[in-house]
Amino acid sequence: MIFKDTLKIGAHTWRVSPDGERLRGGGAHGEVSFENLEIYYDETLPEQMQEETILHEVDHIIIRDWLGTNLDEEDVERHARALLMVLRDNGLDFSGRDGN
Repeated sequence: MIFKDTLKIGAHTWRVSPDGERLRGGGAHGEVSFENLEIYYDETLPEQMQEETILHEVDHIIIRDWLGTNLDEEDVERHARALLMVLRDNGLDFSGRDGN
């Protein structure tokens, strides 16, 4: 399910950018820049972990922008993993990489 290079989330289009070098020093697998509308992820991770990381960062955006709150990392992680499990278990793929 590797994600597209951009994701429309609400009213904004976010760039999804591999940038493992930026992240490795801080120990994070991903990061959101709300100022630049960009999601960074570590492209050296296995594909499934990249997907989980991107979905985790999308969750941060939704929780902050739509719910007007912040959850701790553990809650965001649990929610993102549960959502990814539902997508995978049901064969749902929103990558658009097959030309659709």
